[in-house]
Order: sequence, then C-alpha cells, then structure tokens
Amino acid sequence: MAARVEFPLGVSDSQPDDALTAFRLIETGQQEDLGCALVTVVDVIGGSARGTGTHMAVLADGRYCGYVSGGCVEAAIAAEALKAIEARRDQVLRIGWGSPLIDVRLPCGGGIDLHIHVAPDPVIVRAAIEAMEFREPFRIGYLPGECRLMFDQTLTAADTTGWVQDVFKRVYRPRTRLVLIGRGLEVETTARIAAVAGLEVIAYCADGETADAVYRNGAKAHWLSMPSDRPDFAIDPYTAVVFLFHDHEWELGLLCQVLREHEPFFVGALGSRRTHQMRIEALRLAGIAEALIDTIHGPVGLFGPTRDAASLAISVLGQVTQARERADSPTGT
Repeated sequence: MAARVEFPLGVSDSQPDDALTAFRLIETGQQEDLGCALVTVVDVIGGSARGTGTHMAVLADGRYCGYVSGGCVEAAIAAEALKAIEARRDQVLRIGWGSPLIDVRLPCGGGIDLHIHVAPDPVIVRAAIEAMEFREPFRIGYLPGECRLMFDQTLTAADTTGWVQDVFKRVYRPRTRLVLIGRGLEVETTARIAAVAGLEVIAYCADGETADAVYRNGAKAHWLSMPSDRPDFAIDPYTAVVFLFHDHEWELGLLCQVLREHEPFFVGALGSRRTHQMRIEALRLAGIAEALIDTIHGPVGLFGPTRDAASLAISVLGQVTQARERADSPTGT
C-alpha cells in the first residue's frame, strides 16, 4: 500500500513538492536496497495543476513523495509505479483525459503523461542531489526507448524543460534564495512566510532580537553589530536581495556592497517614493553606476502601500516570484 512521506512544514530543505526531496527519497530507498521509481510529468494535455518536469518518487515499500497534480491522484500514480517497480520495467502512463484508468480523473478535465523510470542510476541520483545542494544548474535527459537517464551541466539561459526529438530534457535551476537585510517585524514576518513557501532564506539582521526570531522560525540568521559591518553575503544569480530598514543609516553601505560585488536577479528596498528618490541620490554620490541603480525595486513590493508586516511580506514575495519567473524565461517576459 502506498503511503505519502510526511515532511515538517517550514523546513526549507524538506518541501514535498521539491525535486531535491524526491531525489533524496530515491537515494534513501537505494541505500535500503529497495526498488525505486522516479515519476516525471513529460506532457500536459489541457489544464493541469503542475507543469512538465514535475516529479514524484516512489519506493517499493510504498513510501512516496511529490505532487504531479493538486494531490487528488498521487496515491493512484504511486500504486501504478509500484507495479512498474515489481515488473522492473519503465512505463509511460496517461492520467486524466484519454487514460485507460477511467476511475482516475483530474478535476481540471485535462490529462498528463507520466514517465515512470524504475531503478534510476545511483550515480545520476547522487550527482543531481549534489548539484542541487551546491546550487548548480543541470539537466537530466530521459530516454524512454532506452530506459535510461543522462546527466549534464552544459546549460545555457535559453534551455528549457521539454522534448527534444526522442529525449525528454528536464532542466533544474537552483531554487530562489531570499537574502533579507534589515531589522524588526518586517524581516521576521517575511522570513517566516518565505520559508514556509519553500524559499531558502538567509537574514542579515541589525539587531540580535530579529536574528533570534528569524532563527527560531527555521531560517538562517546573522547579526550585524554595527552599520559599518560588511558581511560575506551568500548571493548568487538565483538570489533575491531585499532591504527592510526603517533606519536608513544602515542601508547605504550595505546596498553599495551588494550592487558592486554581486549580481542577484532582484534587489528591492523598503520605503516611500520620496525615500527611494533620496536613496538614488545617495547612491549616485557614492559613485554607483546608473545602470545598477536602475535595477533596484523601490519601493519594494508588488502592491502598496502596505500598513502591516504580513501584507508587506506577501507583496514582496509576489514581486520576487514574478521576477524569478521572468529571469527563468528564455524571452525574459
């Protein structure tokens, strides 16, 4: 009997809808000498809650994780994957519209094609885990005709998930890292909501109380003891940086450091339009190039003005998510 693996909410590396979780479960099964299957959405017909490339992982003892729909058909898919594991044979399965499983339907009325790959190569499973843990982009090619996988890290910005002739290529890019720099309730609340949403959160806090609160809610936190501190920020191209200061004497030096030394896909800063204009003038006086100043989203947030920390957090995370979607799009739109 199939049983979903339960993961604690709010733990950033244990999201059941995350590819890393699926590969980790498969590796666990391999270490326990269990049969395993990696289930991947390779085509979508009509409407679907998930897109191509979405994964489930299924073990021969019935454990599984991941979502390829809204949660309504995963148990049935896991049961079919168990049959494939027992038969030791890959399978392509249609769920929903046009499926032979007439009692398994998607509420949206569409259909999905699933590639059930049994006995994934442990070397590729380990390589995928390490690439995700080290935040390195990669792709895995699925060759249904040969019942095997390919792994490579020669990606370009234009590469996308989908079929290339007879190979389904799944592109993996690091999940969004959110670097928060500031203090107070806005930092605490944004960190908490972002962690639950599955983002990797690192907060650099201008007081110990904020750092302690962020840490208690499951995110990483560093304490900046004075405005002149210049930390070694953990920022890569898949990072969004958001400044949440009301006391802007802390902000200028740290903002200059981020703009000069790093290339995050998003930089945002709290404050009114008047505050942002003052920020721009201060950055110009500090010698920051106009092109870098133009990358700052200020006032930060998809909507506003907001009057409470939760609304601000939702507004900021919505804007960050929108920017990441655009950054990952080959057309940039």
